[in-house]
Amino acid sequence: MKGNCRIGIIFLALMIVLSGCGIANDHTNKKDQKYKLVRGAVFLNGEVVEDLPAFVGSSAVRLPFMQIVQLLGMTVESKEDGLVYITNDDALYILQTSPEIVLVKQGDDDNLMIPLPGTSSYYCQYEMDDVFVDDGTLSGALYFMDVTIYYAIDYEIPKIEIVRDSDPTA
Repeated sequence: MKGNCRIGIIFLALMIVLSGCGIANDHTNKKDQKYKLVRGAVFLNGEVVEDLPAFVGSSAVRLPFMQIVQLLGMTVESKEDGLVYITNDDALYILQTSPEIVLVKQGDDDNLMIPLPGTSSYYCQYEMDDVFVDDGTLSGALYFMDVTIYYAIDYEIPKIEIVRDSDPTA
């Protein structure tokens, strides 16, 4: 499946490069949707993450990418000039936070921080010293980093449950 998606992803990456991820790209159908900053609403593998900020709207959420990958057990190391090194097992990923947001695996040119085919929204913005992304962009980037997560989101409470799939072959 990864190989078949590459052509579509390359096309989408070209579209992203042309539009620039670093500019507040929020392509939701509800442009006027208001987001509220909440803390203590995110649960990771059943445990509440007290200080993790999340922006919750009436039908969408925005989550901090670097903090979440760190909570998932990856090493996050900030470098100069807006670069962040993320290590997952033996793989090194390089996150560029300025002037545009780009996430690549070392030795590869494919931007992993792109909207997945069929998504109706996309958000990718550097704010609060992290890269905030919508839940679809987060799960897509993690998928390409060989990490599978599942969501359960209650927009009313708000409560965001994230569960990491423990089977790396899934």
